[in-house]
Amino acid sequence: MPKREKLNALQRWVGACIAPLVAAGHQVRTLRFAKLPGRVRAQDGVVCRLDDDALRARALAEAARLRRRRSRHRLADLFATIREAIRRETGLLLNDRQLEGAAILWSGMVAEMDTGEGKTLTALLAAATAALTGRNVHIITVNDYLARRDHDLASPILRRLGVRPGLVLREMKPDARRAAYREAIVFVSNAEVAFDHLRDRSRNLETDSALVRHLGLGTGAAPLISRLDMAIVDEADSVLIDEARIPLLLSAEQESIFNAALCQVALNFAESLDQDADFTISAGTRNVEVDPDVVERFLGEAPPDIAESYWSSALFREELLRNALLALHHFKPDRDYLIEGGKVILIDPSTGRVHKDRRLSHGLHQMIEVKEAAEVSPDTAPMGRLTYQAFFRRYQSCCGLTGTVAEVSGELWRVYGLRTARIRTDRPSQRQMTPPKVSASRQEQETALVARVAELHTRDGAVLIGTRSVQASERLSAALRAAGLAHEVLNARAEAREARIIAEAGRAGQITVATNMAGRGVDIRPNADVLSEGGLTVILTEFYDARRIDRQMQGRTARRGDPGRCEAWLSLEDPILAEAALLPGPLLAGAVDVARRLPILRYPLLKAAQKRLEHRHRSLRWRLFLAEARLDDLLAVAGPRE
Repeated sequence: MPKREKLNALQRWVGACIAPLVAAGHQVRTLRFAKLPGRVRAQDGVVCRLDDDALRARALAEAARLRRRRSRHRLADLFATIREAIRRETGLLLNDRQLEGAAILWSGMVAEMDTGEGKTLTALLAAATAALTGRNVHIITVNDYLARRDHDLASPILRRLGVRPGLVLREMKPDARRAAYREAIVFVSNAEVAFDHLRDRSRNLETDSALVRHLGLGTGAAPLISRLDMAIVDEADSVLIDEARIPLLLSAEQESIFNAALCQVALNFAESLDQDADFTISAGTRNVEVDPDVVERFLGEAPPDIAESYWSSALFREELLRNALLALHHFKPDRDYLIEGGKVILIDPSTGRVHKDRRLSHGLHQMIEVKEAAEVSPDTAPMGRLTYQAFFRRYQSCCGLTGTVAEVSGELWRVYGLRTARIRTDRPSQRQMTPPKVSASRQEQETALVARVAELHTRDGAVLIGTRSVQASERLSAALRAAGLAHEVLNARAEAREARIIAEAGRAGQITVATNMAGRGVDIRPNADVLSEGGLTVILTEFYDARRIDRQMQGRTARRGDPGRCEAWLSLEDPILAEAALLPGPLLAGAVDVARRLPILRYPLLKAAQKRLEHRHRSLRWRLFLAEARLDDLLAVAGPRE
């Protein structure tokens, strides 16, 4: 191994070792902002007497002073002016916790603020401060809906301060994107900004290539993104952690050998195989092992139009069989993908939303399409690759906000060099957590759950029931329908109705069944009748693959000091047990049987599976990070790029 690679590997190893120690000391750092809110409030009497023109002039003057010399006193002066502009436009006066959060963002950290504490305006205060001091700011959200919502809220405030906002959406053309990125503050989703950066990189490498023409950029055109100055990442743990498991691939269509006939031959043969005897498949890792004798038997199943050079390769046949077995036994409709308009559309496991542009590679997507009798799409050739770990480290300054970051603070420091800080709630929490109830079977769980929902419904309470998949949400919906309980279902099929469903979820007597789509960037507001009955009741029916996502769903209730309840009605048939592969199959079945007889063991068994999944995903992200770092070292001409 070259000397430089050894040094870089040593640096990463040392960083991994000290990350927990650094993470443990982050909270102490927030003490230096404790006096800032008082200084901001002390200027209320001055700024409120200024007219709009004088307020804008004051903001520019204070920004110039802050740009010349960074200090907490000058930061507080500018905060007071921007805070007044927000009050005039929205009628909302930012509280001390929001001021602390904005200061933490300004210092380049990730702030953990509970759901409902006002993260949107906190990010806006930090972004406006940075923009006025001459920085280009990207406010990065998890989808186009939230980017548009935040842009519409912020635009009048920013224009009052003389700052022009930009908005980038999926359907926008390159020229419109280029213009939006030139604005001082840009609202954009993580996928759009990362792919635009990848397009710029690919264009720079091959100015007059077929890829450039495929992207519609044109030769000689300016880059889409003018600069990567400052990023404020909303729902930072979702973007920087959950979505970092899969690298982004920029692809162009090409002629595929994975046609319908070839895939059908593989599927027919795979259906005749016996699991354990002919192949093994791990539900957790998607690892498929096929017996070599089976691969040889497959040689006699050659379709008539396949080239001999392909079919004679045992590696090709084995890969084809792996894809067929994964399509049959691992990828499930309404959990991993939807069928819409005759097409297979993938569902993001971490957000519950559909990804119309994301595809599985190496013929696996075509295999699923043939299995579902859907339209077989062309194959794609990768033209560019980028990981979120590499992309966000390219910003000169990166910070973020989220309601759940404590569990991954060490990873954020190790990978991105980001410190984290916890901000206490503005009002004491009134959330009531009840002990979890774990049934021996799914049927027993559904019976008990429906009875509990009916009980809450008779009191005119509002109920939000969390599930992990479209399939689980629709199964529970059928059980509620059979019991005569009217309800709404929010999952990937209902994305177009998301805003209306969320707006009504806090009404008295309302029952909402939702995937974790309802756990990000939404605000369920219980009405007075619901609050008088104890607030919104959130019920978890399955464990998600990370404790943070459980906490996100729980954070839908008891916001801003309101009352609320969280309950968990689980079952030993929770799919997380199979996905985690906590024990070999026979041992796991034995452990579940013991837990059925000893209820005290049920909850610990599910928690152990969840922790196993968290560890596996963390390891996958770390391996991806190391692979990217090693690739940088190998391809670097003048040393590592970071």
